[in-house]
Amino acid sequence: TVLTLPSAQEAALAVRNGRADAYYESTAGVARIVSELSDVYQAVGGVFEFGTRIGIAVRKGDSDMSEAIGAAIRQVVADGTYERLLAKYNLPREGNMF
Repeated sequence: TVLTLPSAQEAALAVRNGRADAYYESTAGVARIVSELSDVYQAVGGVFEFGTRIGIAVRKGDSDMSEAIGAAIRQVVADGTYERLLAKYNLPREGNMF
């Protein structure tokens, strides 16, 4: 039986309460729940990463905001902050988007 639940939180709760045997979650979500509730959950399988892309939406035509966000992201990656955040939140290097 496959359940469709409205959120990852509800899917995790279904596993915890025995209503489901497993659930699918993002790499970041799995890293978080396993680090917070390692007595309840364990990660299985490999990192699911097939060229995942992320985006940030801005108002159409707002090139100044688009450029500012792009510059900020490049700076966070360049100065090492991004890598420190991956380490701080126990995210696997395979989840690195940059």
